[in-house]
Amino acid sequence: MIHHPLFPLSLLACMALSAAAEPVRLAQTPVVSPDGSLVAFSWRGDIWTVPAKGGSARRLTTHPALDTTPVFSPDGGQIAFLSEREGGRQVHVMPARGGQPRQLTFHTEGYDLAAWMPDGRELLVTLVRDHSWMRGSRSARMALLDVSERKAERVLLDDAAAECSVSPDGKKILFVREGEMWWRQGYRGARAGQIWLLDRGSGECRQVKAEATECRFPLWKPDGSGFYFTSNRDGAFNLCEHDLASGRTLQITRFKTDSVVFPALSKDGGT
Repeated sequence: MIHHPLFPLSLLACMALSAAAEPVRLAQTPVVSPDGSLVAFSWRGDIWTVPAKGGSARRLTTHPALDTTPVFSPDGGQIAFLSEREGGRQVHVMPARGGQPRQLTFHTEGYDLAAWMPDGRELLVTLVRDHSWMRGSRSARMALLDVSERKAERVLLDDAAAECSVSPDGKKILFVREGEMWWRQGYRGARAGQIWLLDRGSGECRQVKAEATECRFPLWKPDGSGFYFTSNRDGAFNLCEHDLASGRTLQITRFKTDSVVFPALSKDGGT
């Protein structure tokens, strides 16, 4: 079992499904609603929600294809997610309480979904449009996708970017470059992931956190003063906090075997 301080997957193990008395195990891609009241996650190829305090999980999608990576809109009224129901991984959006999904993208190479922009009008995605030996983070580009109408994506960074996080004011984006597979513990070397910052106003990118080991999964703090991230400096990934002004880093958890991965945070930072 993976330990996760902001969203303990152990909680999911004791939640009964509304449709059957079956516990949810090995839930994936958890995300917290803006008000901290709900958690959305993918399980058995579909999207589900559950009260953050615990309770019965509610199934939002039912399809033979894989549905994954839910992301709440800023007002909590919609959920964007990825689905393979049309072949490639395409972005869909649906009401957070359930309803008919609407497909937003149609490119055969597919997309990876990162976040909603604070105004709720666009989604931050990463995409691959060139031939590559690996359809992964090392070749993905960062772009904005319009939610209301079908149009070409607006490329923000024509270079490798993954695990993106948008600042509360939408003006800056944290992202990861390089990095080994997230389940590999204790890696040290030239391919260790680093955290970078894109300033949308100037277009400048700069490295803000790098170690001999992996720095992954950045999450902006609600006040924009810094971010949370995970580091495997102790072998397993642990949660850390980094202050942008001072450059100081504080390690929050100290797990020795299980890792903190895919952390999630509510808009107010309370959940």
